[in-house]
Parts: sequence; C-alpha cells; structure tokens
Amino acid sequence: MITEQYNPVVESEGIIKEVESHIKNENAGVIFEILRDKIYNDKHLAPLREISLNATDSHIASGKPNQPIQVTLPSMLEPFLKIRDWGNGLSDKEIYDVYVSLGASTKRNTNLQVGFYGIGAASPYCYAQNFIVNSYQNGKISSWSAYLDASKRGKMALMGCYETEENSGLEVSIPVRPEDVTRFREKAVEFFKFYKVLFIYFYLLFD
Repeated sequence: MITEQYNPVVESEGIIKEVESHIKNENAGVIFEILRDKIYNDKHLAPLREISLNATDSHIASGKPNQPIQVTLPSMLEPFLKIRDWGNGLSDKEIYDVYVSLGASTKRNTNLQVGFYGIGAASPYCYAQNFIVNSYQNGKISSWSAYLDASKRGKMALMGCYETEENSGLEVSIPVRPEDVTRFREKAVEFFKFYKVLFIYFYLLFD
C-alpha cells in the first residue's frame, strides 16, 4: 500500500553534533517482541486477519485477484488454524529476505495490496510460540518451522523439502490450544462476514 510521504525541511544551522536512532544488538529482542506481539490487542483475531490479508495480497501479486484463499478453522481433533494461498510461494532466499525480516515489504509501491509495514507475517507469534510455514513452488514443498528461542527474535528452520503435485503457494499452520478453538471460530465468522474471496473449511467442533 502506498502511504502519504512526509518530507520535513530541517534547519541545520546551529547544530554542533547529531546522532542517528539505532538498535543495539542486545536490545533487538525487545524491539522484535513489540513488533510481533505488543501491538496486537486481540491475540486471536490478529494472526487470522494478518495472514489472510497476506494470502489475498499474494493472489493479487500473482495476477489472480479473484482466486479464493483457503482457511481451515481448528476443531478439537484438528486444533490448527491453516491459511493457504495459491500465489507464487516463497523461495529460500525470499524466506530470509522478506518473511523473517521484520519491516521488509514488497507492497509499498502499489495500492492494490494491503500490506505496508512488513510485520504481519510474524503475527502468529502474538498467540503461539511456534508455527509452520509450507511453501509450494516449482513442484516442491519446503516446510519451515518458525519458533521463538531465547533471543526472542524468532527463527525459522527448514525441516524438509519434498516433491509435490500441489500448485504453488503458501500455507501457514498455527497450533491452537483446545480452550481457544471456539474463540478462533467465532473470530473467523465475524472477520470473514464480508470477505468476498474465500474458501472456508468449518469442521464440526468435535470431528
């Protein structure tokens, strides 16, 4: 999304010395925690909303704006929230350059996509300590485990790479605690009420 640019005129006369804002390495974990967690008040809605919007943006970027995304809601027997798109998927390099790089965004030069700040991909961390990202690309699936470690920055580990007949795209799978299954389902019903481009799998609570 293109936002209005602010370019202030700064008078430099009389300045003796100036320093630039920066983040020390030992403080990076705190900043990362704020970006992936503290800005979200609703921990159930945030990952549902942010990952779904990213999935929709990926369809727009790949020239398929009317292609529905697929959302699988959790149940007691399958306690995972899964959001799948059929965009271009992500290469290993894109995982590093964009997905795990907070603040990195490919959407700042277009008004056709919602994303801008480059932090939505990390939104599952506001609810879960780990989640899975499966990237389908060029007949292969790369399965990544995203998790929080002692550094509090968040890491992604490649767990496997296999051949697949599935179409390209990305699937994010977030584990849901049993006591939160109903809450996620309720949030989904409300959020997707006016969502036009969507396949939703709403399994019975105890199926």
